Amino acid sequence: MTGFEDLLYKGKFNYVVDTLNDANNHMNTADYFDICEQVRADFLKQFDWSDKIFNDDYGVAMRRGMWKNPAPRHKGGLKKGDSYNVDMTLYNLKGRLFRMVFDIYGPAGNKVFETGTLDAFVDVTKNYIRTSIPQFFIDKLRNNK
Repeated sequence: MTGFEDLLYKGKFNYVVDTLNDANNHMNTADYFDICEQVRADFLKQFDWSDKIFNDDYGVAMRRGMWKNPAPRHKGGLKKGDSYNVDMTLYNLKGRLFRMVFDIYGPAGNKVFETGTLDAFVDVTKNYIRTSIPQFFIDKLRNNK
């Protein structure tokens, strides 16, 4: 974390692996990215938000810019039926961007995968031009600490 980042949220999400394993008897890397998307959706639900609410009520959309630092690192495997948890941290980069960091831990508490994304909000009423992080988003997260 640099001095340009502001912690807005830290949460833990618990799941059980329900996907089949690949030929090597572990989850495919793409499945871990699906987990991150599920965590993002569950994070939004905690605040009674959704992509549809952002679009319809606020005129914005949350857009994934890129999977970014820390680069995806596979450190072990999960198998179908394993319980696991995901620590998600969201940082305001003090501008128009924010970072979501996902750390996935296996049943023994060992980190099995980590990645992060660089995201932004766009104005859906103006051809999806990137906009500042909406104040309602920042305020609700800060008030939840």
